[in-house]
Amino acid sequence: MPEISNRTNCSLAEIDCLRTYLSQTPVHRLVKVIDKGARVSRGEIKPLSQIGRLRTMWGELDGIYRNGKDDSEKFLVKEIMPALRDPQCHDAQRLCLIEGFKRRLLTNNKLELKITLFEEEDNIIMCDGNSRTVAYFEYGLETRQSNLSLPVYIINPHV
Repeated sequence: MPEISNRTNCSLAEIDCLRTYLSQTPVHRLVKVIDKGARVSRGEIKPLSQIGRLRTMWGELDGIYRNGKDDSEKFLVKEIMPALRDPQCHDAQRLCLIEGFKRRLLTNNKLELKITLFEEEDNIIMCDGNSRTVAYFEYGLETRQSNLSLPVYIINPHV
């Protein structure tokens, strides 16, 4: 599990902005978790090797499973692109999306990173921003920037 550094509680304004953002995403159910009093904080994950250890919410990529049989085990960030490039994987849409984000980073050196993690006991899973995080990780590998820092929001339902 990657280590989160510089962790601080979010202000009410930051929480409200995150709620608004998440309400428009596929993980909109996290807004209910926040509304029930979850702790919302922000922090960063660094260096690149720690970003690669983040657990995504993907256990299956168009028939490719992390554990070979079902989607119960989720891929780590560092495992996504090798899986997507596997000849047996036909998830061209996800591959294209991630490569588009990486191109944007390579061209503009800029990409909005609003990454949301869900933390419960000793488990952290990335709920929102999976494709952008993989692109950021791949960008770091390609540009040999091992000291990259990934800003994250963390939602913990157990205050």
